[in-house]
Amino acid sequence: MKEIALITQEIRARDREMGRKGQVTSERIAQFLRDADGREKVQRQQWRDQEHRDAYGELGPSDIHDSDMPQASGSGWDDIQPSVYGDF
Repeated sequence: MKEIALITQEIRARDREMGRKGQVTSERIAQFLRDADGREKVQRQQWRDQEHRDAYGELGPSDIHDSDMPQASGSGWDDIQPSVYGDF
């Protein structure tokens, strides 16, 4: 209920700014919610894009090659020596 009241206030404020008069109908509330949902999706994508740029700079993950990655010392599992705990 509170959300509908806030949406109604926002629609009325926008109407005042545009010099319009009209009733706030369920159709206008639904349109407002659809528009808000679309804006939120765009905003979320912009946030993801910014996080990506912060993490990778202007490079994308496809621009990072194996040769750019630090190499581990040793060649893998073959270098692991089992631990021996002595006689049981």
